[in-house]
Amino acid sequence: MSRRGRNRRVRDERAQRAVEELTTILLNQSLSDRVRGTAARDLVRTARRHNFRLPDSIRHWICRACHNPMLLGAGARIRIRCGFRVTTCTICGHIRRFPVKESEE
Repeated sequence: MSRRGRNRRVRDERAQRAVEELTTILLNQSLSDRVRGTAARDLVRTARRHNFRLPDSIRHWICRACHNPMLLGAGARIRIRCGFRVTTCTICGHIRRFPVKESEE
């Protein structure tokens, strides 16, 4: 394997570890909103730079417009309308719609 290939693999592994650490910071409720906002922006930036796809559980709670975490009650307003979960960022006003999964009976 060429030296370039090894370096890329090491860089990708480091980026993956950084994404995992930033995810734990983002989900930690005891930290301040400012720290969590910085973690959300760094998480999006790292994922884009290294071509990683964020998991849906994280991606749904980061605003695509301002990259701030959409915290329940503080940073997001959530409504259920016509079979969709409508999430509005209270910081920039960006709206995201996700289909509501119907429970299997």
